[in-house]
Amino acid sequence: MSGSISGFVATFAKQPIQRIKWIRQVDAGTPVPYSELLRRTLQADGMGGLFRGSVAGILRNVPHSALVYTLYPKWEAIVLEQQRLASRGTLHSQQPQPSRHAAHATEASNSATATSQKVGFSTRFWAGYATLFMATLVTHPLDTLRVRISVMHGEMSTPAMIKSILDTGGVRALYQGFSATLVGAGPRGAVGFGVFETLKDVSERYGVLSNQPTTRKLLFGYLAGLFSETAI
Repeated sequence: MSGSISGFVATFAKQPIQRIKWIRQVDAGTPVPYSELLRRTLQADGMGGLFRGSVAGILRNVPHSALVYTLYPKWEAIVLEQQRLASRGTLHSQQPQPSRHAAHATEASNSATATSQKVGFSTRFWAGYATLFMATLVTHPLDTLRVRISVMHGEMSTPAMIKSILDTGGVRALYQGFSATLVGAGPRGAVGFGVFETLKDVSERYGVLSNQPTTRKLLFGYLAGLFSETAI
């Protein structure tokens, strides 16, 4: 539920910036300044033109966010367990065969280590990578729809755009750009979750913004998004 609400709110917060960015990305010829693109959009479509594609964005972002925030804790647990098993196997192969009493002591030590094992940046990195990769497999057709509507000139409803895509290219057309999206999705999740969760952990450890949890998440979320988008 919280992931769905986050996706809904974030869509409206960033749609004007997203639309101007996409228009510049697909615009042929000499690059036009963002201020000029903003002026043209407002002149042609008014303020509502900045939010074109919002419905398609919600159709994509709500399930995408719901999947991401549901899958991440599960992948974090899986990655942490695999790292623990790999570490335990390495230690076991390097140690001589212990006596019965020593074996019991080693087993107790391993159990204590597993219990106290901390989640580090590498765990968050790979959990975030797997999370965004899996979510993108499901939501890419909705992403295609969102971008098509956002960069087009003139009006077209979401159902009309779906019909147009299917008529011209079939279901396969909904997966155009899929490989490029997957190349970016994994690293985006890896860097984003790695930075966000690590900053949150550090802030809790040192009491930074401890009495302002909403401000802390907004700030760390912004920084995580900034780093992940720059990286990909």
